[in-house]
Amino acid sequence: MFTKLPKVAAVLFALQGVSIGALYYGLYHKHQTLDGCHARLARMQTIRTQLADISGKLDKTEARIAAAEAQRDHGKR
Repeated sequence: MFTKLPKVAAVLFALQGVSIGALYYGLYHKHQTLDGCHARLARMQTIRTQLADISGKLDKTEARIAAAEAQRDHGKR
């Protein structure tokens, strides 16, 4: 096939193949990076939810401690 093409056409054909390969690799790499970002975002959202749950539990615990201290102080009088 290449023997019938002029040398310039063969070089251009090869460059086109290399360019398509480079484009494919670049898009694949960007896709992989984007998937990694989505995974990290999902992990961060999970952590945010857990943090909100823990913060709510901490607030309830602090309120119970404050109520117990108030009851204790009221009992000492």
